Amino acid sequence: MSYQPNWTQGDGGRLSPGKHWVRDDDLLDIARELNRRRNLGYVNSQSIDNQVAPGLLARLYTMQGLSAPPFDSLRKAAMDILSMPAGLSGGVPASPAAVEWLWPDAGADYGKTIVASMPQAGQVELLAKLNTPSGWTDPNLAGRYIRAVHVNELRWCMEKVCRGRWRLPVYSIAGIISVMPDSGWVGGIVARNVYSEVRAMAHVTMCGDGEFGGLGQGLINVNVLPSSLLHVTADQPCTIGVYQLLRHIDFTGNPPSWRWYDPDGGLEWTSPGGLGGGDAAFLGQVTIPANGLGTISTAALTGALQNMVDGQESNFIFARVDSSYAAAAFTAEAAVDFELTS
Repeated sequence: MSYQPNWTQGDGGRLSPGKHWVRDDDLLDIARELNRRRNLGYVNSQSIDNQVAPGLLARLYTMQGLSAPPFDSLRKAAMDILSMPAGLSGGVPASPAAVEWLWPDAGADYGKTIVASMPQAGQVELLAKLNTPSGWTDPNLAGRYIRAVHVNELRWCMEKVCRGRWRLPVYSIAGIISVMPDSGWVGGIVARNVYSEVRAMAHVTMCGDGEFGGLGQGLINVNVLPSSLLHVTADQPCTIGVYQLLRHIDFTGNPPSWRWYDPDGGLEWTSPGGLGGGDAAFLGQVTIPANGLGTISTAALTGALQNMVDGQESNFIFARVDSSYAAAAFTAEAAVDFELTS
């Protein structure tokens, strides 16, 4: 489903010169959409509430004076969301590894990274798509009236900055081992031979309500796209099956074991090892060469990532499919492509 805007006033989503006066509500519209994208980029919201009053005509200084705290100018903020800082939610490695916005329209530029200026291969410049030559109408607004065209350009930018990609490290922080069914094990390792098996459990960081201006709220009306991938590297040649964990796991205070997903509560897996019905859902498998990379891109993975965006547990379990006496150490990263729907 493509992005469906719902602006406060206008015909066909645009203000008509001579018909629609620019109101503070129009600027609040833009500010809310900017903040939603800031939150999706793990950046805190900013407010212009003390500079505007809903229902009033926009004041002259509103656009030209927003460089003062607490909010950057709307035009500057529109460019700033194209280069989100990484690693704001912490972790080792830092998460998110990257956040970028992708050109949403079909054609030669579809899926290219949107940048503010100086596009390289695989990138597209936002304002070059808006105007020829590239740039805002009336680039210097000092002493000018705010006109319909200025608001319409900002609306257009928000409508085009609607598809993005998170790159999220997958933290493998726990393991379970068959020969010690009541004990936890270290994460980041999968092993399987005729005598024993080690499986690894991991999670991705999806921010919740209250973090970064309420990212949980920002996740509403966000669809995960089928182009999403899970990248897995390993130091040994191996084939790994990947599953979404369906049980709630307390990795730090009550780590799981081969027998128990909640040892303190006496709650057992449906099937020892955590792959039984109700325990986990199969997402796909990947064959990885020694010190190489494999990827998974399946409808099941897309569905699992959507469930995580919608608030379900964001945990995985990795199990070795082939058999070898050499344990494989692995790392993983999720490339989550998403689209705002409204």
